[in-house]
Amino acid sequence: MLAILILAYTSMVTTIIVAIFVYFNKYKIFDSGSRIFRIYFFIAAGVDILLFILQSLKIHNIAVMNLFSLAQFLLIALALNHWMKNELFKKILRISSLIAFSALTVKILVNIELKEFDTFSLAIENIILVICSSIVMINLTGDTRQYLFKNYRFWITLAVFIYFSVSTVVFATGNLLIDDHVYVRRYTWVINSIMSIIANSLYIKGILCLPIKKN
Repeated sequence: MLAILILAYTSMVTTIIVAIFVYFNKYKIFDSGSRIFRIYFFIAAGVDILLFILQSLKIHNIAVMNLFSLAQFLLIALALNHWMKNELFKKILRISSLIAFSALTVKILVNIELKEFDTFSLAIENIILVICSSIVMINLTGDTRQYLFKNYRFWITLAVFIYFSVSTVVFATGNLLIDDHVYVRRYTWVINSIMSIIANSLYIKGILCLPIKKN
C-alpha cells in the first residue's frame, strides 16, 4: 500500500514539475498545438493538487476525475489536430472528437454521482487520442526537415501515444472487474501512475526541445 501511495505522489509531483518547466520556458516559441498543451499542463497540475487535497480530507473525488478526463481529452485532441498535415484527417478527427466530447459530457453529467471511475468513457477518449497521436507520429517520421529526436512535437506526441495506449488496455475492462478483483483494480492505478511518470518525463523532454525566441 505504501508503494502505491509513493507512486501516486511521485506522479503528482512530476505533473507539477511539467507545469513549472512550461512556466519557466515561457520565452520559448509555442505554436498553436503546443500552446494548447501548455494550458493542459497547468490544468493537469491544478487538478492533481485538488485531488490530493480532496483525498487528504477523505472527500469523494470521482466526479472531479471524470470531468478532468473530458477536459484532458478535448485539449489534447485539439492540440494534436493542429499538428496533423492531412486536412481530411484533421476534419474527420475534429468532428469525431467534438461528437465524442459532447456525448460523453452528457453521459458523465447525467451520472455525476457515479461512485466509480467512468472507464467506458475513458476508453472511448483514449482510443481517439491514440489514433490522433499515431497519425501525428507517422507524419513526423516522414518529415526530413528536422531531426526527429530534436523535434518537440515528437516527444510530446510520443508521451500521448504511450500513456493513452497503455491506459486504454489498463482501464478499458475496469468496469468488468467484480468485487473479488479489488486487488487487481488497485494495481491498474499503479500502472497508471508509472505511465504518468514516464509521460511527464517525455513532456519535459519535449518542452526542452522547443525553439527559443530570437531577440
